Amino acid sequence: MSATGEQGFTLLEILVTLAIFGLIAGIGYPAVTRMIDHAQFARAVAQTGTSLRMARALAIKSGTPVRFALGNDAHWLASGRVLGDALPHGVGAVIEPGLMTFYADGSAQPGEVRLSDGHETWSARIDANGLIS
Repeated sequence: MSATGEQGFTLLEILVTLAIFGLIAGIGYPAVTRMIDHAQFARAVAQTGTSLRMARALAIKSGTPVRFALGNDAHWLASGRVLGDALPHGVGAVIEPGLMTFYADGSAQPGEVRLSDGHETWSARIDANGLIS
């Protein structure tokens, strides 16, 4: 309490408090953005694995070959049919040999699907039996 009986904070106290909050935010922001990026990448990995299994199951169920590819809008496609949500922004995908085919007997054209966001990389290999690892 000051000599005049007024209560409150001085300008210096407010500036020191704001500086401390600024430091905490500056340190915490990169960690939070990394956590969000990792969560988006993990979601893309899970979605890709699910889409591969769905494409194989669709080939077996329909009795016809199903081509697995990445559409122009970053959706996984099974013979033109959209499987799941689009990949998150910043996550890139590569299919080797460019297009993968699952057959009615459960087998597949061997290949690999790779995802990367610049920090993390994930890949799934599909063997001739259609098994995804």
